[in-house]
Amino acid sequence: MRVFGQKYGLGDVWVELNMHNRYMPLFVAGVGNCNDTPANKNYTFKTGISPYFKIGASYNFLYNSNPDYKLMGGLRYGIGFTRWSVTDVTVDEGYWGTPAHYELDGINSTTGYIEVVFGIRVKLWRWLSAGWNIIYHSVLHDSSSPHGQPMYIPGYGMRKGAVTGNFSLVYTIPINKKNTPEVDKL
Repeated sequence: MRVFGQKYGLGDVWVELNMHNRYMPLFVAGVGNCNDTPANKNYTFKTGISPYFKIGASYNFLYNSNPDYKLMGGLRYGIGFTRWSVTDVTVDEGYWGTPAHYELDGINSTTGYIEVVFGIRVKLWRWLSAGWNIIYHSVLHDSSSPHGQPMYIPGYGMRKGAVTGNFSLVYTIPINKKNTPEVDKL
């Protein structure tokens, strides 16, 4: 999303094991980034490229139908690691009339969160699929800092929102080969 002008974004890759088209445990690894000056605020919040990891599983409600289409629900635990800064902070001094400027730099944060996921995935062509998810997430634990909590969490997004969404383009590695009628005859 950063490429399209968003102030924050993330990208990840994941490994998912399809067990009988019903259960799908997964592991996710990715990076996130933020550089945001909120409207009507007197600061800029920045993070570098920050890693995150998720582990969980999904359940396919359409497991008895065509494996090219999936309607899934899932649960995931994620953890994000970031080093954040708040720059260009201006505090107006009312009495003397001279504003004060300061910065907070290099604050480390580790945040754990849980996600409840609902989504669909459809086959586009051969081993290529596309899908989207709606995600409800909540922070479970956060490292403490005397300067507060980061407003952006890698893998989670902005702290203020509990519901988010994503889209994905999926390449499935073809491990199982279907038998042809000639092989079945042998």
